Amino acid sequence: MVPVVVGVCLVVGSLLFVLQWRSVKQMQREVVDLVARAQAGASAQHVMPSPLVGLNIREDLAWPAHWAELPAVVFVASPTCGPCHLELEKVLKSYPKGLPVPFLVVAHQGDPAALEMFVASFGQQVPILTVPEDVFKFKWSVRVFPTVMMVSATGVVVEEGQRAAQAIAQLKQAGLRRSS
Repeated sequence: MVPVVVGVCLVVGSLLFVLQWRSVKQMQREVVDLVARAQAGASAQHVMPSPLVGLNIREDLAWPAHWAELPAVVFVASPTCGPCHLELEKVLKSYPKGLPVPFLVVAHQGDPAALEMFVASFGQQVPILTVPEDVFKFKWSVRVFPTVMMVSATGVVVEEGQRAAQAIAQLKQAGLRRSS
């Protein structure tokens, strides 16, 4: 009986790994000209329009005043989402200091204990803004975590659905072009 259980666990684990790998590969193909769109304040063409694109998220957040005139990369997470924790750890290791586009996290307030642990884990490394769970579900219509948004200097979402690592890679490239 034990070998059967072990075998089933290995098969399920392998399938989950393959699905995650395919998801990562898809994420790597999504970002095209992210910084230019944010600075221009123009939205990308979407096959299925995102309910977030065009929404001013600053109306629902206590946006840091020192970022009032800057576009930003916003990582939307659920404190109970395991992939959110893993992706955020990767992003925090790779996000270059001194980029002109700030990076911050928005988390929903659904489970106070989970939110407290999430802030304890990441709050010293990145600003974490919170928003009521109803805003996530009904106004923003966020259904998939993590979600990454590019927000214009006015607070309007200009791009949604990109993975943070890709957004950061594009920002690095744009920063290198500016400095050369």
